[in-house]
Amino acid sequence: MVGILRAGLVSILCVIGGMAAARTLAPVKVGQSAAAYTADITACETMVRAWPLDAITDLPPPVGGAEPINRFYQFRGQGLLPEWVAFEIDRQDNARLARFCLKGRGYAMVALDRREAAEFAASKDTAGRAAWLEHFSAADLTARIDASRDTLAPLPPAPYAPFAIGALRVDPNSLNLAGGAVAAKGAVVTGKVGHRLTARLQAPFTFLTVRVEPGAEFMAFVAPAPWSDALSPATTTWCTRVKQAAHIGPLSLAMLPNLIWCFRDDEQGYGAYGAGREGGDWLPTTIMTGHWAMSGPIELAIDDKDEIGPLDLVLVVEKVTDKKVTLTAKVTQTGDKPAIVWRGAEAFDPNGRAFLPFWTKSLVLTRDGAGVTARWEAGDGRGWVDQPAK
Repeated sequence: MVGILRAGLVSILCVIGGMAAARTLAPVKVGQSAAAYTADITACETMVRAWPLDAITDLPPPVGGAEPINRFYQFRGQGLLPEWVAFEIDRQDNARLARFCLKGRGYAMVALDRREAAEFAASKDTAGRAAWLEHFSAADLTARIDASRDTLAPLPPAPYAPFAIGALRVDPNSLNLAGGAVAAKGAVVTGKVGHRLTARLQAPFTFLTVRVEPGAEFMAFVAPAPWSDALSPATTTWCTRVKQAAHIGPLSLAMLPNLIWCFRDDEQGYGAYGAGREGGDWLPTTIMTGHWAMSGPIELAIDDKDEIGPLDLVLVVEKVTDKKVTLTAKVTQTGDKPAIVWRGAEAFDPNGRAFLPFWTKSLVLTRDGAGVTARWEAGDGRGWVDQPAK
């Protein structure tokens, strides 16, 4: 409970800090008409609203109504996060994703002055904002657009990869099926996993009271939601194991020894985020909401060796009912507790079969008494997270 309260307080502090420091950014494309502004803004905002991602943990809704893998997923429902904070978290994250989408369509994000920001905010709907933007972008904005360009090198992107989920990549050649019927708590698939993508820090940097040294190994995390070319890259986050020197004061609420801290491109530099601790200090499983702004730079070079892995994957049959089978994917590192990286409930069809998409394969689970038997079929490219929540 102390951990939950600490995380809640840190989230509130980070959101308040973000509100205080935030600038109003307007999407600008020189010569753009109000109709074109309306079309692009509507398309991006619609895409963001339809994308199933929780702003608090960077997780999608659990498949089939299964229990979330992270206790903070339903933070708001537990009454531990004030509703106004939850609303502001959603608003900030949705706005950030929409701006990322618009950047992909060739827009620059221009910082508005106080008068301009007030005028822009007074436009209550998309049509009003589009009309204001058409008028605004008719002026000579060359210098302001140039000033809006990223002043820091962006962190390396983590592209789409089959068999990848969150910070992990499953080794498809290592997968083994259990023989015979598997009852609740039994392993139906085992195999090896590594980290999705790793990189080495080239030069030191400091944030809060922490100095991260050259050579530190970073792990890439991408929100485990259905892949979107327009949105998923915006969730690329680079995480590293941090050792924090003893100190006192309010920052001790946010920092503890041997945590994972994560870094993401931000419109004002970089943001530093805490990671869920289910994977100890060897695997980020969730990226917690709220961040501390930092100016960087963070210089990473992609590493062709995964010095943090290897890890072991176990797909466990958690529960079998007449209607569905609930599965839990656990990852372990020698000598440490397992981390849950995914959980979902797959419904049985009229023939008593449930299907879990496994990228190039499909795991077919057939009800057999109190358990299930397993076999592979050819897949269609979809993975665990490429499924509707219900």
